[in-house]
Amino acid sequence: MKIPEHSRRLARAAALSVGATSLLAGTIAAAPSASSLGSPYADLDTLTVAPASSSYLDGTTVTVSGSGLAPGDYDLSVCEYTPYSTQVAPSTFVPIPACGVTVVPVTANSAGTFTTSFTLDTDDPNAHRNIGGPFGGQPVSLDLDANLGELILIPGHGAGFSGTQAADSAEFNVTP
Repeated sequence: MKIPEHSRRLARAAALSVGATSLLAGTIAAAPSASSLGSPYADLDTLTVAPASSSYLDGTTVTVSGSGLAPGDYDLSVCEYTPYSTQVAPSTFVPIPACGVTVVPVTANSAGTFTTSFTLDTDDPNAHRNIGGPFGGQPVSLDLDANLGELILIPGHGAGFSGTQAADSAEFNVTP
């Protein structure tokens, strides 16, 4: 079940404020409070993608740049813009975006900047596809042709719920 696009910011805040228990790749952890992530936890549009476009062809390699970050290691991936209402426990649903398994590790230097390349895939397998088992609500793969996507930068969270987002890009589609 998709959460309407206009409710995305509210859905993100709600997911963080409920303190719900999340199941991700076999690891259970409590979701952080919204205050631990800074305010507002919203659409940041702080990554620069070149060439800039609202629609890319499948397989396009873009250059991604970030600034204003804390120096350190991050993971760059693509996620669908609108999260899915995902079952994480009996009768407990939280909004979680479908995010691709393709991850590019990046390091923000001492000035808090980085530049890297990323190849866009319209139907990258969904890293969150197994959350909640067969009734979890997540698709098997992304559909960036039908759904808007964005590049997301997060501190590495591996096989556990992070809930933090350092930066994201403007929204786009990827067509076959």
